[in-house]
Amino acid sequence: MKISKTHHYNIGSRDLIDIYLSKDFFHYRFEMANVHNYQIVQFGPVGDKFVTTVKRPIKVRVPTSLPKAIKRLVDRENVAITSMEWELHGEHSRSGNYSFSLEGIPVEVKGTNIISSNGDDATNQLEIEITCRIPFIGKKIASLVAEKIISGIEKDYIGTKHYIENQWVSPNNKESLE
Repeated sequence: MKISKTHHYNIGSRDLIDIYLSKDFFHYRFEMANVHNYQIVQFGPVGDKFVTTVKRPIKVRVPTSLPKAIKRLVDRENVAITSMEWELHGEHSRSGNYSFSLEGIPVEVKGTNIISSNGDDATNQLEIEITCRIPFIGKKIASLVAEKIISGIEKDYIGTKHYIENQWVSPNNKESLE
């Protein structure tokens, strides 16, 4: 199963990159989503990349109409591990490899984020692929996880826009505030 999303922001791409690499933004985003039980495992440069890894509990609910085999695998609290490895491509472009896993659920989620300049604005292009290699029920499990991923992507987009509008001050504007 593949997911493609394009998000537009009314700030420059360099500024959006700076936001995504800010620990304050991570804390703000989780606060906005009412997530308090999370652990930032890694946050910072590793070689020529910037790596973020976050662990948190997550509940994936299974409709009662689905087989018990799926409920046993999925309908419980699991630990989600989200990791992003960012690479800089010039001053205003950055790409990242994304991975997401749920401990105990045989689902693989991988993708890319590409942040680029669109005039004075920034664009974030997301491409995600979700696979589950369990015979007969794998596609259904992948679609349940996809629902959670899509919901998370939209919440992140709303949270990022909210952060930009209410919390963030461009480094270019800080001098005028002091």
